[in-house]
Amino acid sequence: MPDTLVAYWDTPTNHDWTDETETGMTLFQKIAALGQATEAAAHEAELVLNGGDQSWIFIGPEYSFGQSRHLTVDEMNRVQWSCEGLSTRHKRMLLIPGTAPVKGPKVRSSGVQKAINKCVAYHDGAKVASFGKKNPVGEVAEGSGLTFEAGAGKGTFSIGDTSFGIQVCKDATIEGVLDSDVDVHIVVGQGVGIEAIRRKCGRYLMVGAYGTHGVWDCTGAPEKIDSFKTGSAMGVTIHYTRVAL
Repeated sequence: MPDTLVAYWDTPTNHDWTDETETGMTLFQKIAALGQATEAAAHEAELVLNGGDQSWIFIGPEYSFGQSRHLTVDEMNRVQWSCEGLSTRHKRMLLIPGTAPVKGPKVRSSGVQKAINKCVAYHDGAKVASFGKKNPVGEVAEGSGLTFEAGAGKGTFSIGDTSFGIQVCKDATIEGVLDSDVDVHIVVGQGVGIEAIRRKCGRYLMVGAYGTHGVWDCTGAPEKIDSFKTGSAMGVTIHYTRVAL
């Protein structure tokens, strides 16, 4: 099996998009930061692939887009359009930029305003998975007026002969949410530990969580694969790991 690249975008996640001076980064700047990070990772992927045409993987953490407040539907659409553009530019990249809490419009008749924690994956210019987190952990603050809407808790798809399953944080710790084995189990989260994850991977577990991240070989007892390089783009660290896939 040829080598390929896993890039983890270790971006901070506590941004308040309404206050540029507090965070130093607006939503537009965060989108630009993702673009710069994927460009840097694409360059590294070319070196690892060495002319090969296999896919490579880019992962961001839970709440990579928004946490202090929920994005509007229009803002989330802007993020997704940007990601689709990056996926079109780097067709071999499996892009999982993390998650975003998104609030829908308020229903006039009931006054209910639903919110989801959304994860979308892209490959070859198109979405290959789009789902919401199923089991909440602080997605909706008390007094916010928002009601959490549970999603499917998983996204599954295949690229070539390799099957993938993606989950968000707590969902990966609950047996049966991801109900089928996959070659590669990807978990984006906030501090989720490998010991808590109900692993469904035949080959690799990839954890993208701010502050805790890594790739584990699951062909036997889980064994962590060390990153071979650390880079950065717009001040955000990127960790690079080489795997055979």
